[in-house]
Amino acid sequence: MNPLFEKFFSVGYVKVGPTIVTTGVDGNWLGSVQIYSTQKDIFLKDKFTCVGIRDFNNSITEELYSALQYLSIDKVRFDYFINGLFILEWESIEDTKKPDISTLKKRAYIF
Repeated sequence: MNPLFEKFFSVGYVKVGPTIVTTGVDGNWLGSVQIYSTQKDIFLKDKFTCVGIRDFNNSITEELYSALQYLSIDKVRFDYFINGLFILEWESIEDTKKPDISTLKKRAYIF
């Protein structure tokens, strides 16, 4: 994604589903992507965080958001990268109860 991101963080397990229906403006929860600290990370106190994949806007912790700002990584570009990973995982699984990601694909500019 970005050499600075890769210096401080690595991507872990990508979890698809289950869909959690919410009434919030960010849309339904579709899954999550784990983010781990590298040895050089000074940002995450617990050395681990999750990105919540949602229909309209991914959810991240304040701690991760501050780290992205400090590293000059735009949240939109970060979301694009994370959404791409999530969609790749979604496409590779055979589960018939996968969440509907049509809105996510539109938001990620993947039609």
